[in-house]
Amino acid sequence: MVKGFNWEGDVGQLLAFNISGEKTQEITLNISNSPRRADFLGAPHGITTWTDPDTGEVFLYVLTHPKAEDRIEVFEVQKSPVSLRTVYMAEWGKKTLHAYRRESNNKLKPLWKEYLDTGIDNINVDQETGDLWIGSHPVTWRIVDFFGIFGKHTAPSQVLRVKVSDGGVDAVEEIYSDNGEEIAGSTAAVYAEGKLMVASVFEQAITCDVEYLSK
Repeated sequence: MVKGFNWEGDVGQLLAFNISGEKTQEITLNISNSPRRADFLGAPHGITTWTDPDTGEVFLYVLTHPKAEDRIEVFEVQKSPVSLRTVYMAEWGKKTLHAYRRESNNKLKPLWKEYLDTGIDNINVDQETGDLWIGSHPVTWRIVDFFGIFGKHTAPSQVLRVKVSDGGVDAVEEIYSDNGEEIAGSTAAVYAEGKLMVASVFEQAITCDVEYLSK
């Protein structure tokens, strides 16, 4: 399962995608004990998961932007335990990927940083290999134009696969690239079982078959 969100007007929905079959199956997730707020899940923007290393509990964090204020909604989900060794941070404006180690006192220690020459958006960590799958914006000013500042232009999409170690980046591969005709403004990418799902800030996600990946 790959968790995601759908932005429809002011309020979004939490979805699950099963990409193991020939056709991607979309499932709307039921939320129990949700707060009774009209703007709950208003204008969702980012999404990630975290696994408690002590209990194995999995939590889903959703960044939202309702009109009143920015919020992070936290959900407890049922999932197999996932181990997390390193924390990664995208510095979009400087096109730089940062890595940190979580210390026993819960502080973050900088490990390394790498310039990727693209506007890094969301980072997903492959649970089996530790590779990073990054939705990015190769022409950053084009994504700004979508908001009407300089006029409207199509924003190209790009997906990078980054192999990492504690010492830094070992390899960077461009897995997907599009001038914005198939999907514009790619924000996130998730790979599983030979398939790649690419999400956009403006459009519906697409799923691609990935036949070969270098080791």
